[in-house]
Amino acid sequence: MSHVGMIRGNHGTISNYGDSPIIDKSDQNWGTPLNILFIYVRINEDGTMEVDHYQDRIKTGSSVELEQKQLDLLSNARPFRSLDGTWKTGSKDPQPIGHNFTGLSFEEPAPSYMIIVLDEKRMRFVPDHRGGSNSPIVFLSGKDIVESDGSITHESYAPNHSYYNLERITIADRPAVRMINYMRRPDGSQMRSLDELTHAFNIMIEIEFSRIAGNRKGLVVVLDPRVPDPGRPKV
Repeated sequence: MSHVGMIRGNHGTISNYGDSPIIDKSDQNWGTPLNILFIYVRINEDGTMEVDHYQDRIKTGSSVELEQKQLDLLSNARPFRSLDGTWKTGSKDPQPIGHNFTGLSFEEPAPSYMIIVLDEKRMRFVPDHRGGSNSPIVFLSGKDIVESDGSITHESYAPNHSYYNLERITIADRPAVRMINYMRRPDGSQMRSLDELTHAFNIMIEIEFSRIAGNRKGLVVVLDPRVPDPGRPKV
């Protein structure tokens, strides 16, 4: 099981701590991911950010099945209208397991997709050239956390030797990223049921300006969730 929390604090180092998630590990025979952790992000009309997360599974791991499941999850996650434009009347299925990057969990230490979709056509995931990784997701070694009482604590995280095969994709014309958490320990071995790791990364997105001036088309915004990866099943 794993959880994701939105961290209040300054950003850690920009360069990847561990491996870049864009590295392709398909040739390692680490297993076919069947679990999906789906993170839905949108900006509401009142300017607030809505972040919901879902868990689901595919049966065979085929690309056709995965593409259809992504569409189904996006349509299910939208608050008012399905992707076909019809108004929603029933309850969501599946229901969100949490919000705002809290309450997320990988239920078992098995390869799993993590998919983040922006339900905003004027946003996009951007590479972080400062880190030299050409990846919109950059793993961090640590962060200073500002607590609710104003105190600051430092948290250290595991190097990335688990998240790979990152792709920029679109789901119904919405920008998304998809990567595989192979559930690997820092030494590269497979996580077991009692293992627990915590990763943290920055997510780089660009929001378009209403008026384009020169070469600057938008403002880059950094989202910074942390992702513990306990292997324990839920109790």
